[in-house]
Amino acid sequence: MHLWKQQLSPDEGKEYLANLQCLAGELETAMNCIARQELSPLQESIKVQQAACSRLAHIQRGRSAKLSADRALSANCEESDLSFQIEEAIASVLVLNKRYAALLRHSGETLRLFAGLFRSYQGSTHSTSGVQANLQTWSCEV
Repeated sequence: MHLWKQQLSPDEGKEYLANLQCLAGELETAMNCIARQELSPLQESIKVQQAACSRLAHIQRGRSAKLSADRALSANCEESDLSFQIEEAIASVLVLNKRYAALLRHSGETLRLFAGLFRSYQGSTHSTSGVQANLQTWSCEV
């Protein structure tokens, strides 16, 4: 994770930091959307996450290509405050990513359990009279 110091100029470092902060915010947003069961905002957050990750990868690829082309190039992201902020943002994204992954794993396990429950359920449908005569309902006894 410390290679970014040798690979980023101060301007690239600022852009890198902005994208890391964006990604961290979107990970939080996505987790909140999952907790509130809000599909549309979750889908939008995922798109923003993908865009931020793409921009971060683009910055790294561009800088790596410049370094490969000119071995004498030694621009560093030396601003100590910026370096500290980038390290903090990286640490934040790593922690959020672990939480996000755990939430997604838990959600997937829950869905598998529900799917198994519904597959094994042999319920019957009941018709009622009156207004609801055409509606079917499931009955379950545990």
